[in-house]
Amino acid sequence: MISYAPFLAELLRFYLGFILLAAAWGKSRTYTYFLSQLTESFLIPPAVSRAIAPCILLLEWVLALGILLLNSRWAIAVAAVLFTLFSLVLLQRYVSAGAVKCSCFGETDRPVTDYDLMRNGWLIAVFLGCFWLNDTAFRIATPLQLLAAGLAVLVALITVNFSDIMLQLFDTAEAGR
Repeated sequence: MISYAPFLAELLRFYLGFILLAAAWGKSRTYTYFLSQLTESFLIPPAVSRAIAPCILLLEWVLALGILLLNSRWAIAVAAVLFTLFSLVLLQRYVSAGAVKCSCFGETDRPVTDYDLMRNGWLIAVFLGCFWLNDTAFRIATPLQLLAAGLAVLVALITVNFSDIMLQLFDTAEAGR
């Protein structure tokens, strides 16, 4: 009987690595905006924001590369904990303040939506699945690893843009009524 667990483990690993890579790249690309949102949306004092922003970026880059290149269970676990904590803070700010902006993937001037929160819940579930399945990763042939990486890039792009896609779909559906 063929087991799909190794392929699924690789797919999830690549997916999470590419999600973290997109987050690090986006924040690096819009660093000044990211820095201002730490202060404005998350009420972190400017001096503290200037101190922690480079640490957040460095950590995202290191975790993404650790997951993608080393298949590090440690990197997956640390990323899962940090992502969960960040999502809880984002949820708390969203519930208490209403409109909050976050440059999770380098977005500018777009408030967090319910779809962003749904995406974060999905990613937390994927982190758990990846951590659970990760023992089987790196045990598949190179062509299958490349296929898993390619599929992961496509799904990561959809995930990063999930809120925009959903808002566009509902705007189109409402316009058709």
